Formats: sequence, structure tokens, C-alpha cells
Amino acid sequence: MKEGVFPHPRNCSWYFSCVDRMKVGFYSTFYFECEPGTVFNDGLDQCVFPYLISPPCGTNGTGSSTTVKPPVLCQKFDSSSCQVYELCKPLRTTKTLCTGCFTYFGYTMAKDLCKMKGELLDKNTHQCVQPPTGSDLCRVTSTTTFPPPTVRPPQRNLGCTEQNKRPYETWIGMDHCQDYNFCTPSNTYLYQKKLCREYFQCFKMANGFWDYTKEKCDLGELYSYKTNGCVKEPRANELCNTSP
Repeated sequence: MKEGVFPHPRNCSWYFSCVDRMKVGFYSTFYFECEPGTVFNDGLDQCVFPYLISPPCGTNGTGSSTTVKPPVLCQKFDSSSCQVYELCKPLRTTKTLCTGCFTYFGYTMAKDLCKMKGELLDKNTHQCVQPPTGSDLCRVTSTTTFPPPTVRPPQRNLGCTEQNKRPYETWIGMDHCQDYNFCTPSNTYLYQKKLCREYFQCFKMANGFWDYTKEKCDLGELYSYKTNGCVKEPRANELCNTSP
């Protein structure tokens, strides 16, 4: 027995980790399941799509060209990046296609997830598909309303590394932080601090991918990315008086 990550002997979608937490030769075993549509690769120590590896768990080099495409690992979709299509060919149906989705790595564009250029993400099946052609769409009548224009949501990527497990990103500053202007008692400007209600802590999962959690400081404290720690929340008499 040794420490490490190993494939499940009977199920390609599972793997387990052996850890000697006390360093006394007693190993604890932890089981993990891959994301839907993926299998564990022992050589890479991570979950991958079956078409990327060889049998018995993979399909690389086997099967026909009509093999069903694996689903993309989307966690959720942003409605502003999706558009509803009314299709009349080959059958009348409605499809919601998106230009991106949120994965474990943050918001990711379809062009970075799909193999073919121009493909979009089907919100229902989580698969990459070609957008419908004009001849596939239902004829627009005077009562038909067009969907709102697709707007790409702001990026929510977080650059986690071993050297920086609390990275600062622009979207964090916009959504979770505030600039505080400090002044003397006579209201003379001194300096500015950016302090945050929440911060994001990175951690590495057993499959080697990064994930993160949203954290808060104790009551009466705010987080400073500059000092990489919690600081006292500014008092009113420390801040500049902006009233006339």
C-alpha cells in the first residue's frame, strides 16, 4: 500500500485516494466520482472524456464515427449568454443555445469547450451543437418578438496557483469590494484602501483541478487583498466627509 490516487477496480467513473494522515503506516481511503460523461485516467490522475484515452475505460480508436458526443461539464448557464431558437425543421421545437457556461474554472466560452468552430452549447443536453441555419428557423410573423441580444457576462475566472491561493481579479473588486477614502479629523485626504466583504480561497481537488470557496472575515472586519488578511472595518470618523 502506498499514498496516491488510484482507479476503481470495477467502475471507470470512480477513483480513490490513499492518504497516510498520521504518517504511521495506516492509510485512509477516500472515494471520488468523476463528472458525468467522464472517466478516470490513471496516467494523468484526473477525469477525462472517454474519447481521449484507450480501452477498457476509453473509446480512443474504437467505435464508429456516429458515437454520441460527451456532455460538456457545465455547472450552470447565465441567461444573458443564451438565446432561444424556434425551429420548424426537421421538427418543430425550441432550443436554448448559449455562447458559454460556468464550469469549475469559472465562466468559459463555448469556443474553448467545443471541438468544432462556431458551435454553441445546448442548455438542455449540455452538448456542443452547430447553430441553426436560417432555413431551419420558423418564419417570423408580425406577432413574433425577437430575443434580446446576446450579452457575454463578465468573466468569473479565478487564477489559482500554488503560490497564490487568494488571487485578486477585477470582478472581485467590482462585486465584493469597496474603496474607502481616509481623511484627517479636518477632512484632509490621506489615502485610499480597497476592502472586501468577501474573498475567495483556492484549494486543489483530488483530481488536480482547482476549486474555490467564498469566505468572510469575522464580524467587524473586512478583507484586504493588499495585506492578504482581515483588518478592522474603518470607523466613520476615519473616513472623509463627503457631505456639503
